[in-house]
Amino acid sequence: MGISKTQPVEILEQHYPLLFETYALREGSGGGGKSRGGFGVVTVSVSCAGRKGPSFLMDHGRYGPPGMTGGDPGSPNEIRVGQADTSRHRNMSPKVKATC
Repeated sequence: MGISKTQPVEILEQHYPLLFETYALREGSGGGGKSRGGFGVVTVSVSCAGRKGPSFLMDHGRYGPPGMTGGDPGSPNEIRVGQADTSRHRNMSPKVKATC
């Protein structure tokens, strides 16, 4: 989510057929050092409208954001898409449209 202005999940649930199961800090993702970055987030949501395809557009999918003034780089973005009725997940590119 980075520096984007993310809508609260309650607002997104009111406007879109989504149910958020998890929205939490991604522990340890900010990199190490004196000037480490902030933690990223983990988001788990379920479509309530049958088969829908999510879209993702973000940076830092291959390499994490760089550290500043001696800080280590943060973790790269990760996207895993799966189906609620199975334990199968696919790792996705950070600029992708997927059909579940």
